[in-house]
Amino acid sequence: MHYAFKPSLLGAVWEFELTPDALIWRAGRRTGHWLYKDIAQVRLSYRPQSMQAQRYRADLRHKDGARIALLSVTWRGMLALSAQSADYRAFLLDLHRRLIAANSQTEYVSGLKRPLYVLGFGVLVVLGLTMALLGLRAMFEGAYAGAAFVAAFMALGGWQMGGFMWRNRPGPYAPDQIPAKLLPN
Repeated sequence: MHYAFKPSLLGAVWEFELTPDALIWRAGRRTGHWLYKDIAQVRLSYRPQSMQAQRYRADLRHKDGARIALLSVTWRGMLALSAQSADYRAFLLDLHRRLIAANSQTEYVSGLKRPLYVLGFGVLVVLGLTMALLGLRAMFEGAYAGAAFVAAFMALGGWQMGGFMWRNRPGPYAPDQIPAKLLPN
């Protein structure tokens, strides 16, 4: 099983290969050969960008502390990011199967790191309350168009950020039950 992507426009292609006993990776001049039993953590998250709303990320951590990331998108040109959903999904599913078969002691984590998630959630609550108060004030002042604008802005922001926060809620997962919300369809 092979997977490759280009994480930045000017950077090198990152290549990953699953062999019977190890994950082999190449990122420019750096290379690695990680036995499955030495992979300490797999963290899956949803990381949209302006040019690619369906962008997923898998962060792998080796027992020695080294880290590598796999992205579900690749740079194709100056203004083009291309989704590799099917290949990314197949690679991650196979990686999980191989980690299970190797009886690795890997920790499987979904979403953002808890402190970052709590901070983001708190900021969203404060922004939501502020916008609600602003909308109410606009209504009391008779500025109904302004109140409608605030309500529309809140609905759009709630939909966008609510989906991001829902997908990235931190927690463990079982390697044979990967959260569907953190894998492309």
